[in-house]
Amino acid sequence: MTTPLRRLLSLFLIGALLGTLGDSMHVAAGVLGYSPPTILGEKPWVPLLMGLGFINLVEGQAFWRARWPRSDESASTSAMVLAAAAFLAAWAATALFWRHPGPLTLALVALYFAWPGALQPRVLLSAVLTAALGPGVEATLSFTGAFEYYTGHLFLGVPLWLPALYLHAAMAGRFVELRFPSALPWARRAGAAPQGTPAR
Repeated sequence: MTTPLRRLLSLFLIGALLGTLGDSMHVAAGVLGYSPPTILGEKPWVPLLMGLGFINLVEGQAFWRARWPRSDESASTSAMVLAAAAFLAAWAATALFWRHPGPLTLALVALYFAWPGALQPRVLLSAVLTAALGPGVEATLSFTGAFEYYTGHLFLGVPLWLPALYLHAAMAGRFVELRFPSALPWARRAGAAPQGTPAR
């Protein structure tokens, strides 16, 4: 198996595991639900969706970074783990405090902007796009009957705080990609030689 395929498989497995864990928190808290039959409250396609979503999240960061590079960007393993843990903590907060959508949304947005570099134009743009596209996908799935949010305070079938949660998803994806930069074609800077090609 080639290195790019190993990378994609690793991202898929991490996303499938952690994403399904986060979704299970929502199911257990009564935030959302699926029509039967389910396995432990989840549909069998949920890990597939979460795995593909995580690949898109991380590689999307690579796409933007290649086209809007900064020479001073890097991330340690501890910073990456912290960003991933912060995202899961934000996910848990939405399971615990979904009955207070206004304060929850404001808190999630404020905590996002507390991250170093959150106001960099490229970082902010990719986060805003993630905060728009992620809920858009969920709204589409909800419209088809794939699942349903039970929280009330819905806009297009999804909670008001959902875009703010996706801001933290974007930040986690950013740190994963900084720690383990992508070598896939869309992550290649314009005019840069393919990996393995000697510089002249």
